[in-house]
Amino acid sequence: MSSEATAAAWFYSGRRRCSWYVRQYPLSTDGSDPTAQAFDYATEIAATDGATLHVLNVADTGRDSVTQISGEVVDALERAGDDLVRETAERAPADVAVETEVRQGDPREIIVDYSEQVD
Repeated sequence: MSSEATAAAWFYSGRRRCSWYVRQYPLSTDGSDPTAQAFDYATEIAATDGATLHVLNVADTGRDSVTQISGEVVDALERAGDDLVRETAERAPADVAVETEVRQGDPREIIVDYSEQVD
């Protein structure tokens, strides 16, 4: 299963499993169309439920992403992730609270850990 499909399925299955008591909805995103669609769906549900949406991007440390910009060592994936979650959060309706987070590591592990922390 692709990471995009995994992210969308993760949100949908998590919501069905816990929607009756959870007011914190985690959503991982990689900027793909499927995760954008999941975000649109999630904001509708969060608005209805009065929930906070937690948007996560994982900078995959299994990929080489460190670069040097103006003499400063910068993790390009983390910087791109910061931009992505900020832009994603800005798309949310005004009545939906959104928290953003970028973490480094293996996306398969980080997404699960993050959802348990938010849950």
